Amino acid sequence: MFAELYTELLQQVGALSDATCEAIRATRPDQPAMTAVADLTHAFLRRTIDDPLHRELMAQDPSVLGEQFRHINDTVAQPPIERLLTVLAERGELQPDVPVATVARLLLAGLCEGNQIIVASAAGRKP
Repeated sequence: MFAELYTELLQQVGALSDATCEAIRATRPDQPAMTAVADLTHAFLRRTIDDPLHRELMAQDPSVLGEQFRHINDTVAQPPIERLLTVLAERGELQPDVPVATVARLLLAGLCEGNQIIVASAAGRKP
């Protein structure tokens, strides 16, 4: 059941990422897309602070899920990040030789670690 909840949460975040992709595609080519990416990152991390269920899942997911945690991240969380990076690459906002899958995995690891830091902080423990 925990894996299903975690997967659902990641699917919701993936939907936010896909909406960001569409918003970026709708912007003029001369408008930088990084603001949309920063807003998405902020929204994801704010969920950890503002949503008790999100915060609790993020706090426990690595220890409860074990190897399943990595599998869920690889199959559910990483693809939306890759799609976002692909949209940025199509707009010329990434270096042409950026390995999308590798960078997506690094960004995902950073987001996961950011969540752990927030959960351990006073902001992450707010009622």
